[in-house]
Amino acid sequence: MDILQELNENLEGFLSYLCFIEWELPQDFEIAINFPEGRIDDLTLVRLKWLAKRKRIELSRLLEYVEDFREYVGPLTRKKIRLFWKQINELKLDIQGETISEIGQKLLKKLELSRTPYRDIELSINEIFGEKPNLELVQDVLYSAINLVEPIRIVASYGIDEYCATEIIRQTLIDYLDQDVDIQYLPKQDTLDVSNSGPILKENSVNILIGDFPELQGREVGTRIISIGSVPDKNDVIHLGNAIVRSVVALKVCQRLLSRFETPNMSDMVMYDLETTGTNTKRAQIVEIAAMRLNGIGDEVECFERLVKPPGGYIHPSVTKIHGISMEDVENEPSIEVILPEFCDFIGDSILVGHNIAQYDNLILERDMKDILNQSLSNPYYDTLVIARRLLRRQRRGIEALAEKFGIEHSTLHRAMEDVEVNRQIFQKLVQIDLKKQESKSLPELLPLVGIGILSKSEPDELNELSENITYLNTACRYVKLHPTLLPEDIPLDLEEIVQVDEFIKHLHNKKPHIFQEDTDWLENEERFKNLLLKYEKVDAGDSLTDFLDYHK
Repeated sequence: MDILQELNENLEGFLSYLCFIEWELPQDFEIAINFPEGRIDDLTLVRLKWLAKRKRIELSRLLEYVEDFREYVGPLTRKKIRLFWKQINELKLDIQGETISEIGQKLLKKLELSRTPYRDIELSINEIFGEKPNLELVQDVLYSAINLVEPIRIVASYGIDEYCATEIIRQTLIDYLDQDVDIQYLPKQDTLDVSNSGPILKENSVNILIGDFPELQGREVGTRIISIGSVPDKNDVIHLGNAIVRSVVALKVCQRLLSRFETPNMSDMVMYDLETTGTNTKRAQIVEIAAMRLNGIGDEVECFERLVKPPGGYIHPSVTKIHGISMEDVENEPSIEVILPEFCDFIGDSILVGHNIAQYDNLILERDMKDILNQSLSNPYYDTLVIARRLLRRQRRGIEALAEKFGIEHSTLHRAMEDVEVNRQIFQKLVQIDLKKQESKSLPELLPLVGIGILSKSEPDELNELSENITYLNTACRYVKLHPTLLPEDIPLDLEEIVQVDEFIKHLHNKKPHIFQEDTDWLENEERFKNLLLKYEKVDAGDSLTDFLDYHK
């Protein structure tokens, strides 16, 4: 079912993309912005919905001016959103006056460019090789330096890979974080003269050394150093390991740094849960409400917990066995007419978080709000069941199963406050998983530099066994095949190395990367969409894009 559902959702993605171009409807925008790849993580998306509601504008209009909302959206996500609008506007111009078949072909070409070159199996393989040592510490040092406006300096020893690693960091700091960076490229050792004293380290700066620097042995440095390569052990030197390919390490450093700027904000979100007299959302009555307001990191700020006497006070014994709430427990408790206004005051316009609230709790709550208060439930929400289904494919996603998976200790579940507390911890875990997925698939435009760096340190024939480098090489190949690739002109390589780099780029372009399930699924969905176009042309239902969309939506 998961695979079939995914195929249907992808076909809907093609149509929603065209619908948004034609009509700019909110429901189509939410599908298009995260198709074919997720551009906005779920927590950021729901917070942006909340912000748009507060400002009384459509979400699409808010994101069209995303640079005005930097405090809500990290630099990585902002750039993805800008690229989405660039793609939408280019496509609008490209399809003017075109036939339905030509529109479809141009859409497929655009969407192919926005697919991620990363594949889930390869990312899993990279996880097996583990995290680079001190990566968290390096993230903290660079994050602090940027916030305190401290200079960042890169010194690169001579070599194609070392220079590529330098360019990866330089581009990230400039393009995403608006940071100037001072760079010293060291020339070949045999060209050193007495006027060149080797690496120049600056005090009151963070110095990133890329390559091998044995000449620092016995030399007082007196400054903070991050080493991607090998540097003699000294105080204030943070070693990232002496990996052979430095560009891979540089990419991971930049991915982790940007991830820090995407740190989720959970402030004023409200976890909640209902216990009821049954499972039918049209008839089930509330017998308990529990809620918890969160702070920015997802910890409890204040709670709301009430038992509720249902109409007539009757609770079937079979239901009592599930949540443990009996008729005696609620005999002297107030009715929902009394409790509901208190609960609505507690949640206000906050983002709601719960497990299966989209198909259960929200429906019951909205029903009672309409009947009792003549109000609708318009709060944006984050459903941990829905998110778990997306992030944890082919796994059990019930609250008990997720608590077991994440090692969350609990007493009796199916009491509202216990469920809220357990789900609060599940929520935090899901947010971190989502953030990690966004991190591991970030910066695809820098993959050609990684591929060049890998090839400069290995013969292509040596890269056939399972390794971290071969997975990144495959990823770089997918990107280069779809995007023009040239090494930046300001990298000071000599003519011999420039010729080598050209050969490496040709190799990346010609190499056939491994085919995985994502590739097969995408090709299948492309064919289904093309067939949709062909069938439509045969029915002669109109030539315009509006005619086509009216026919299929």
